[in-house]
Amino acid sequence: KDVPVKALIKTGKADFGSDQKKRIEGVFAYGESASPLQLTVACDRRGEEVEYEYEFMNRLTDNTRNTRAKVGKGLSSRYYQLTISNPDGTYFTVRKASADVGVTARRI
Repeated sequence: KDVPVKALIKTGKADFGSDQKKRIEGVFAYGESASPLQLTVACDRRGEEVEYEYEFMNRLTDNTRNTRAKVGKGLSSRYYQLTISNPDGTYFTVRKASADVGVTARRI
């Protein structure tokens, strides 16, 4: 019998090559999963680190596919840390992930 194993993929804090504040519109993942994956976005909000959780649209199946997690509007930070996880412990593979990042006109 398969035993569920909760796992995660976590980035370091990234500024995506700019010292300006930026927004993340969404995160795309390419891989396989039997159930929806979760995205956690950590960022600095008014001098305090906060985390927000989003669910990837469940397009991943046992065949390799793309899926997207929409990130809430209003998040604006210089640094972001992203985590992709499987909250229910089902098997998953992420072959590639990318973020849709928009730079604001505001400098830090």
